[in-house]
Order: sequence, then structure tokens, then C-alpha cells
Amino acid sequence: MFEEGKSYSRSEIGSLIGGNQQQFLPMRGGKVVCGCFRSDLNPDAPLIVLVGIGPQRERSAQYSVAQQKEIPVFVKSDDAVDLRSWLYVGYYRPTRYQTEGPELISSATAAGREPIAGILYLEPVPPRGAA
Repeated sequence: MFEEGKSYSRSEIGSLIGGNQQQFLPMRGGKVVCGCFRSDLNPDAPLIVLVGIGPQRERSAQYSVAQQKEIPVFVKSDDAVDLRSWLYVGYYRPTRYQTEGPELISSATAAGREPIAGILYLEPVPPRGAA
């Protein structure tokens, strides 16, 4: 559906898989359908994503781990200005959502994002057909 290394707009992403085009973890039918992470807010994305405070943000991070499925992930660089600036980086599986511990403070401070609700950890999924 998406070509790794190619950039898409949020509108293109939404038209292909659905979900709210403003959310970092868009949901459709109660399921997280992809991840859209800004590198200025998440310098270690797509492996580590800082989750902001708010019921929707926190809930979608929890759902992404609970559904135990890989999702397509897009990263927008902090210097991107064009609408088609969401780079497809492949499929990733959310593995853990951490809401306590010293890592929250150190990660938020390093990214200039205090406070945060938690840290979402993802792992890359090998392309289908790869051995």
C-alpha cells in the first residue's frame, strides 16, 4: 500500500487507511491504523515516541500496544514544509507503553517536551517475504 522511503500527505494517508488526520496514532473502528510521528517532538522516532498528556493521546498509545498488531509508520522531519512530508518508514509493532520511571523525565527533558504522559516503544517488523 505504501512505498518505503516515499513521502505522503496526511490526506493521502487518511484516504488509504482512515483515521483522524490530526492524531499521532489515528484510529478507525476502535483500532490504531498507523503512526504519524514528528521528529521535532520525537527525536528517537519511530522506535521511541513521547506521548503527550491528554485522554485521547494516552488511550491511543494504550490501544496500540493492546491490539498487538504492526502498523504502518510515518515520520515528519522538523524541517519539512511541504504537505507530502510524512516519510513512510515501514511497519512497526508497538510493544510497550511506559507511564512511570526516570526515563520519562530524562526523555522529556532531552526532547524539550515536559511534561509527557508516557513513552511508547515500537519495534520494526521485517517486510513481508523477507527471511
